[in-house]
Amino acid sequence: MRFWVSRYESPKLSPLSYPKLERHPFSAQTFIPLSVERYVVIAAPTDAAGGPELAGLHAFLVGPGTGISYRRGVWHGPMTILDAPAELAVTMWSTGDVKQDDQWFDLAEPLTVEID
Repeated sequence: MRFWVSRYESPKLSPLSYPKLERHPFSAQTFIPLSVERYVVIAAPTDAAGGPELAGLHAFLVGPGTGISYRRGVWHGPMTILDAPAELAVTMWSTGDVKQDDQWFDLAEPLTVEID
């Protein structure tokens, strides 16, 4: 089991751009807010070929005090912090091999998410 605290110093502005997605095939990944305002979560199921099913992609605007957990194998974007710097505790199981634990998918065109 791995546990760490991620610090995000530079909040992002809308529109947000996601050129790639990641997944963790052997473990769920959980983010527990320590100090955060709003943040954006994007997630997509896996298609028959093993890549992200972009038609099933959803974006969520998450408020302070709410944690999230990506189920094992779910494609997702990197944590995107809005409004102010933030800290989130992160936990996930690990094989110890980053190439197995973290899989990346480069999108043909970046996904764009607009926040009001």
